[in-house]
Amino acid sequence: MRIYTIFLLFTSLAFSQAVPNQQDYFLKNLWRLASDVQVYPYREFADHSGLTTFQKYLRIHHNDFTSSPFGFFYVHRERLKPNKEDHFSFANTNSDFSEIVRLDYGVCAGMSVLLRKFHRLAFFDPNNITQANVPSRYKELKSWKKFYYKQIKRIQNLKPAIFPHFKSLNELSSDPILKKILKETSLQEWAIKNATIGGALQVLETIKEKMKPTEIRKLYTNLQLRLDLDYKPIVFTVEKSKKIFTTKHRIHVLNVTKIIQNPENQDIEIHFWDINYSNINSAAKKAIIHPDGTISGDYSNLSRIQLYPYDDFEISRMLKNQMKWCKSNPIRHSVCEGSLY
Repeated sequence: MRIYTIFLLFTSLAFSQAVPNQQDYFLKNLWRLASDVQVYPYREFADHSGLTTFQKYLRIHHNDFTSSPFGFFYVHRERLKPNKEDHFSFANTNSDFSEIVRLDYGVCAGMSVLLRKFHRLAFFDPNNITQANVPSRYKELKSWKKFYYKQIKRIQNLKPAIFPHFKSLNELSSDPILKKILKETSLQEWAIKNATIGGALQVLETIKEKMKPTEIRKLYTNLQLRLDLDYKPIVFTVEKSKKIFTTKHRIHVLNVTKIIQNPENQDIEIHFWDINYSNINSAAKKAIIHPDGTISGDYSNLSRIQLYPYDDFEISRMLKNQMKWCKSNPIRHSVCEGSLY
């Protein structure tokens, strides 16, 4: 019932004559969002097991690599680096979202988080080897749309899903009907992330000075650890601001694809997958953190880079759901091992 409520909400938004701006959308629909999709405000107070679970999975990984829960990510290791097939066909721009909402702030958090969820949890089955019962797009369009809508919502809810008749995320997001659903889901994901305490507290980082050496070392260690586990950690970058209460905060959320430390000058080079660009060549960006805390590279005026709130929580939930899903039947087990395609 909840899924259909949100579906009707977004459908009504999309077809209304006046396209809402982002702030109005957030304020008017926050209560609806908080009652749907397994949301973070509830998790923050009621369930801290995700962080504990992440540490538990980490101990298993270090004690016995062969039984590591993170092994489920290995099958999708090719998605660690920016490539066209695993990129959205649309970008975080006003022109691409004009039919849904007028962007005041952008939806980088929504798109970056959703991108990583697809990279870790989506299986594409262009020849429908899994023999899924997919309604005909031409004869049963409403049912066809409902089928893929549910698969997309599974991904958003940190659960694995198979997408029959599509070979990649880029192809999936190029379909006009599914592209619109993915944009709406990105917008919803953005609103959910910013409805949390952790999300709101990001603005406090904008008034802090440049990073200290201890913070730089901690960031490097945290990012390298997670990349070694075959998944992309998510970070947010901030530009220095003199005010907390302003609508002009410059915060950008990104997937990290690689990190390198220069042994000679100790510079930290961080590579990103940037959803502000639909062209994959433009989406590959980098920032360099120097020992004195200054940051150079493709982004100007950055003062800090931080691990995104609840990143470990999401990963532990992904793994928990994926382990359960992969073991539920032989076909899914083969899909998870990568032996079916």
